[in-house]
Order: sequence, then structure tokens, then C-alpha cells
Amino acid sequence: MRSHSLHSALTILSFTFAFAATASSTSQAALSLGARAISPPSNVSLDKRNYCILGVCLGSSTNYESDVNNCGSVGQKCQIEGADATSCHSGVCVATECQSGYTLKSGTCTRIDTEFDVENCGSFGNACKFSPPGASGVCQKGQCIATSCPKGCSLTNVSPVPGACVKLHGSQRPHWKKDKVIKAKALCPGVYEVACPILGSNSYAQAVAHHFSSPTEFSGIMAGADECIDVTQALDSCGGCASTGEGQDCTKIRGAAGIGCEASKCIVYSCETGWKPSLSGNKCIRVRHLKHRSNSTSAVRRQLAGRRALHHESARQ
Repeated sequence: MRSHSLHSALTILSFTFAFAATASSTSQAALSLGARAISPPSNVSLDKRNYCILGVCLGSSTNYESDVNNCGSVGQKCQIEGADATSCHSGVCVATECQSGYTLKSGTCTRIDTEFDVENCGSFGNACKFSPPGASGVCQKGQCIATSCPKGCSLTNVSPVPGACVKLHGSQRPHWKKDKVIKAKALCPGVYEVACPILGSNSYAQAVAHHFSSPTEFSGIMAGADECIDVTQALDSCGGCASTGEGQDCTKIRGAAGIGCEASKCIVYSCETGWKPSLSGNKCIRVRHLKHRSNSTSAVRRQLAGRRALHHESARQ
């Protein structure tokens, strides 16, 4: 009885050891139920006299979670493109340092594109710096190009730099307009006289073509058929040249009989029959027909008389 129990225990121990040392996919492994030695199968490697099956070694001291030469499995070395140094984390190879020309990102080394990388535009380490502050841009073919500018600046395409932010100078245009007016007055001797183009002349046609805004109209266009007019009192060009649409022709005021130009404004002194000067005195307004006025006046008188009669009748009662 005692020898039988010992035999059973040895049998169970031998079966357990054989099962732990054999892979499920191994067809050549020999199981021993006795005290015979276990022979390793053909797809099993020997590491420091330990049996290893599918990356799992019995009795081995290798850590497959952190060993860069056996990362995740036996013999799996960490080799990442562009990496100078690597490590093994939880059985996965990751890069910790990259070679020149590569950038480290999420455990991998990515090749730097100096053609379109704003941090390495044209060469490694050449980061784009856009000015003034607030400007932004891109890297195109190794060149830093601004694509947006802050308030007060304008984006231009000035060679050799295709994109740049240039500050705006708002005071330049008003100065140019001021110089333009001074040149116009200088053509006539009088202080209030302005050189106005004559209707139908070649200079007038050129002035119309330039919308009376060309800076050359006072040196070329206006140097031909023009006349000096005092726009402060001229009836046909009151307040400016009537030929250019800047002034007013007081003689064309409808219904006006007596007119004048005072301080560059048309004044109506008198109007034709059926018209009367407006309160502002710069035009004539039509007067209602006398017949209509008399009829309306009679109607008002009759209405007032009726009200008086009704009032007296109420007082008697």
C-alpha cells in the first residue's frame, strides 16, 4: 500500500512538469509519465539551460518587459529608424533619442522636412520668426513666408521675399490731397480763384477721363483750355468749378429772377411770378394759385361763422 501511494505521487509530479515544459503547437514533444528525462521539442530554444517556449522561459531571469535585447519576446532587439537610443516599456520598443535630421515624437523618430517645417525651415534648427508681433506664416521650399498680418499692417508680395507685413501709413493720402489743392490754386493769381476746365475743350475731356483726380491734371491737363474763376462769387461756378460738378450754377435755379453768389453759396433775391424765395434763401418755391387761396379762405370764413351762430344759440337756451 505504501509503495503504491509513492508511485502515484511520482506519476502526478512527472506529468505536471512535462505539461509545463511543452507548447500547445508542438507535435514532436514527448511526454514522460515516469522518471525519464524530458527532451525539448524542435521549436523550443535553450536559454541558460532553461526551456523556452513562444517567448516564455521556465526558470529564466530575463525580463521581457524592459530588456531592449528581448523586448516582448526572446531575441526581439529594439531597433528604430533614426534612433540613437531606445528603451523597452511593457514589451514595446520606444525611441528616447534621435539622430541628426530626426525629431522625437511619441516614442518614434520622424525625419525633419526642411522644405516645409516652420521649426526647421531651410536648415535644421532654423525656426521661422515672423514680424511684427501677431504675424503668422508657413515654410515653403525652405523659405519663411508670412500669410497673415496684425491690424495696422498689410500683406505684400515684395521681391525677393514673396510674403511680408508692411505697416500702413494712413496720413500719406490726406497730405497728397492737400498738395493737390495747393497746386490747383497756384495756377491762378487770385487767392480765391480756381482753374476750371472749359466745357467742350480737350483739357476738359481729359479731365473727365481721369475723373478730375489725376495728379497730372494741374501740370498737363489743366494747363490748356481753362479759366480762372473766383468761386466765392461767380454766378455760374459758385463754390467750385461747375464744369467738373464741384460748384453750382446759380443762373439755373428754377423760378429765380434775382440771384447772387455770396461766400461760395447761391442766394435768391427775388423770384418770378407764382414763386417766392424759400426760408433759407437758396431757391424759389411755387406759390398756390390765387383762386384756390380765395376759395379756401371763404370756406374758412363760413366755418367760423357757423361756429359763432351755434355758440349764440347755445347761450340763449
